Amino acid sequence: VDGAAGEENALVISNDSNSGVNSEHGAAEPGYRSGLKTIALSVHSECWVDVRINGAFFEQRTLQPGEMPQWSGSNVEIILGNAGGVTLFEDGQNKGIPGRESQRLELRFTVDDE
Repeated sequence: VDGAAGEENALVISNDSNSGVNSEHGAAEPGYRSGLKTIALSVHSECWVDVRINGAFFEQRTLQPGEMPQWSGSNVEIILGNAGGVTLFEDGQNKGIPGRESQRLELRFTVDDE
């Protein structure tokens, strides 16, 4: 992600109609339901988060190293206060570290309407 540390960024990620389906085998992944996004973070260093599910406030707190919180909804919005301090998982797939240490990053995950 480009920009100076502390810069606010936004990322919008949309899913296709195969939400929760393992494309390699065509079978649903355990713990993931079609029509919902499941987002998890593996926390490496302290990171503040603000989470909204389907447009409504869900939680705001500071995550600690070793935590692996998970949220599900048709629309999941997360603001990270330290994007370099977490690894992102979308529907069970490792998406890597979303940003740099101390970078504020807004993430939005939605299920496409079909």
